[in-house]
Amino acid sequence: TSSTDLTVSVTYRGNDYNNYSNEYKGAITIPESVTFDYKTYSVNRIGRSAFRDCTELQSLSLPATIIEVEDEALNGCKLLKNIRFEDGNSTIKLGVHGGRYPTWSATKNLFYDCPLETLYIGRNLDYITNTDGSYTPFYDRTNLNSITIGKTVTSLGDNLFYGCNNVKTLKIEDSGTPLTIGKYKVHGYSSSPIFSSLRYLDSLYLGRDINGEATFSKLGLKTVKLGELVTTINPLMFKECESLVEINLHDGINRIGEESFAYCRKLSSIIIPRSVKCIENGAFKNCGSIKSLYIPNTVDSIGNAAVPTGLTEVYIEDGATELHLGHEIYSSTSAGRGLFPQSVTKLHIGRDLVYNPGNAYGSSPFYCGNYEEVTLGDNVTRLGENLFASSKLREIVIPKNVSYIGKECFGWCGSLVSVAFSDNVQVIDSAAFYGTALKTLDLPESVDSIGDHAFAGCDITHITLPASLKRIGEFIFNNCDSLKSAEINCSIVKGTWFGWGSRLKNIVFGDSVKTIMSSFDIDHLETLVIGKNVSYIKDRTFWGDIIDTIYVKSETATEFNQAIFQYGLYSTAVLCVPEGSEDSYSSTMPWRLFAKRTVLSTGISDVLNDNINTENSIYNLHGMKMQDVDNLPAGIYIQGGKKYIIK
Repeated sequence: TSSTDLTVSVTYRGNDYNNYSNEYKGAITIPESVTFDYKTYSVNRIGRSAFRDCTELQSLSLPATIIEVEDEALNGCKLLKNIRFEDGNSTIKLGVHGGRYPTWSATKNLFYDCPLETLYIGRNLDYITNTDGSYTPFYDRTNLNSITIGKTVTSLGDNLFYGCNNVKTLKIEDSGTPLTIGKYKVHGYSSSPIFSSLRYLDSLYLGRDINGEATFSKLGLKTVKLGELVTTINPLMFKECESLVEINLHDGINRIGEESFAYCRKLSSIIIPRSVKCIENGAFKNCGSIKSLYIPNTVDSIGNAAVPTGLTEVYIEDGATELHLGHEIYSSTSAGRGLFPQSVTKLHIGRDLVYNPGNAYGSSPFYCGNYEEVTLGDNVTRLGENLFASSKLREIVIPKNVSYIGKECFGWCGSLVSVAFSDNVQVIDSAAFYGTALKTLDLPESVDSIGDHAFAGCDITHITLPASLKRIGEFIFNNCDSLKSAEINCSIVKGTWFGWGSRLKNIVFGDSVKTIMSSFDIDHLETLVIGKNVSYIKDRTFWGDIIDTIYVKSETATEFNQAIFQYGLYSTAVLCVPEGSEDSYSSTMPWRLFAKRTVLSTGISDVLNDNINTENSIYNLHGMKMQDVDNLPAGIYIQGGKKYIIK
């Protein structure tokens, strides 16, 4: 007792602790104060040996006024199962079981004799520790099954729960102040956070942020509930909690840290809150039980290997901001792959994506996917390099605001049979559709650039190139063995577009074409139409022995060098010219060299599709009337002054 500061300690009765046996029994609540002789004293200490050998003491509550529990205060309390350090702002100092220096060898932890089952910590604790942790107050309390950390606690020290292997429930109450936790240290070396001792922890309520990493890593957690004041999932926080089945991520969480849920193999679902801006590297790596992932438009970045590996459905919500994507990390024993696993079959992309395509196709986010359904939102304006390379995609609709389709974007998608282009696509970059199974190609008038090999190796049978084209790369239709007819409307035709060995049967240069500087392999060509505004054709442009029919639409013959055709064609091919232009062509090179010339009186207007009316007369470009109109072979035909292409 101190009469000067009006404080008292809790102690035993008599001259020695053993003068009275079992002085305290059952459940004891120490009051904050006592009144004696008209004075009120604050209870601030549990004295040395105060409860010693109280073998029937079962529960003890210490008020916020207690600042110290002295050595040996709880020795012999062999039924003490419940201890509460009530909420308070002052730190409480905890003693030990035995004596101290110079007799450290006899020292044990404060609760050494107590079979604690429940523990409430409402204040910061001050205690001694040693190299193996055995002096810490709760060392090796194997009966302890429930721990609650109160809202006024700001820190938990090193080795605090070492050896508490059977704790099943941990509750960390709500608080706006982050909790700082110590480490498990053996022989002076820091290892894992203090909660790593709770290896069989089953249930966690976390009501506040925690400073540090790997807070609950490798525990046996099955369920985790997060309070509304939690704002951060720290790096490694729940990594390798392989029994974790569910966790709620509420609005207010703004960070999902690096590898925070990695290898949580039983975690079956996850909802990303709209408050999250970043999903960091490896956040859900190898979470194989999560099948669906909805990415809200508030998320602006997803790190490397950050998405679950067993996904079948991914929905990237429509939004105006770009989404930055990492990639899947390569290993030396596996083939490269994109950020999103090959198990995804249903995909929606609602905004532009930013990623590093790398030097290998596998660096792109959707590389080699087994997609059954892919949709693109109207906020998407560009499709990047290698985006769907080597995937099993079968069809795609390009939305209205997409202007750019990147290099090899759909390259090697061998199952892709249908692409619907929007009217705003301007650039189709190199090899964008290389090796696909496209059979038809309808490019909008908005396209002004096509890169090298853009459609090489496709199954296209007919192509129409719009007048809007200003840049066309090399070999854009190389190895398109099924390609039989082409209508070209761009002003300048330059380069080797179809490659050598082309099997084209029909080529039409529209009226918007002015210059032809390409070379065409015409070994299979049957029909060639030259528009009425062509003013220049390079020598050796049509070099080969076979063209059945050449139709020139200009009513006034334009002179070209005779070397635009191989010389033998002048005796074998039929030249068709507009009615009334016979004299002009008969006197102009190279047209006058053709031994076979004829006139088409029907005239020709714009190219239409293959919906030809078989009930009316149909003519080929020789002017011959077709007899078997129900079985017309691929080619160009005239009906009612209009030209039709049969594919």
